Amino acid sequence: VFRQCYNTAAVWMSPRSYCGRSAYLGGIAGFSDSSLSDCYNLGDVGVSSCSEAHYEMACGGIVGMYALGESGQEYQIANCYNAGKVIARTYGTGYAGGIVGRVMENYARLYVRNCLVLSPSIGVYYDYVFGTGSSGPFKANVLGTDARTESSHPNYYLEGVKSEGYTTISYPSYTNRTYESNVKDQEWYENRLAWDFDGTWAMAENQNGGLPYFAWLTESYQLLSYTNGAARVYCRTAGEKLLVCAASYDESGRLLSTAAVQADLENGVTSVPLPLEQEGAEIRVFLLRSTNLRPVALPLVQ
Repeated sequence: VFRQCYNTAAVWMSPRSYCGRSAYLGGIAGFSDSSLSDCYNLGDVGVSSCSEAHYEMACGGIVGMYALGESGQEYQIANCYNAGKVIARTYGTGYAGGIVGRVMENYARLYVRNCLVLSPSIGVYYDYVFGTGSSGPFKANVLGTDARTESSHPNYYLEGVKSEGYTTISYPSYTNRTYESNVKDQEWYENRLAWDFDGTWAMAENQNGGLPYFAWLTESYQLLSYTNGAARVYCRTAGEKLLVCAASYDESGRLLSTAAVQADLENGVTSVPLPLEQEGAEIRVFLLRSTNLRPVALPLVQ
């Protein structure tokens, strides 16, 4: 079971890495056969087939493909959101979904419950190569092709999501439109989606773009700023060695330079020297536990 996983980076599968095979890609998992809850993805998700491959492409904001085989069992994707674009480009069969690309139930059932799609666009592009014949189908669904929904656990999508490529977005039952003013309002999540803000989720105007994040990410540490080659880090308790990392990118998203240092943090705010050779158009700073490289604070992007 996946629980409390998140991704902030763009995820893209290159054409030659799997030529001649089907490909499944998601912001959290490419392929799954188990339940998943309380996860989110902020990065764009895209998969593209090579010209020799006429197989199945499926990508989703959270999971690319669900294949369930245990007869009579019920599975779910619950309390998740995706804020990235979801795009498949195929010479064969293609699926794209805001939460899951495609579901193959095989005598089991998958329900999408209390989820939110903030994707700016979802779609499948079909690239026809002369002489190879047509394929398909090509499907885009705001939640996921063949995913089940139910009235007691409604899902929502942000007004203005656009279709891309060869497809028109389908909207399942019990999936409702919502608005920008709602998705940054904690009471809306509690009242409409029944999300737990007493231990699992948290929200703050100046964190994670105002969207929900996991409460454990800011319980003890917080990245405050990066200026003049130094990161300012808040720590509630002193004494733990943490890895502070920084990376800079140009306007196209190409990595320019990186820096990392292991720091002893004081109680309160510590300034950690972390000079980058090139600062570029965007800087991202990460705070990781040295022993297992697990994030202990939300990334800082500026």
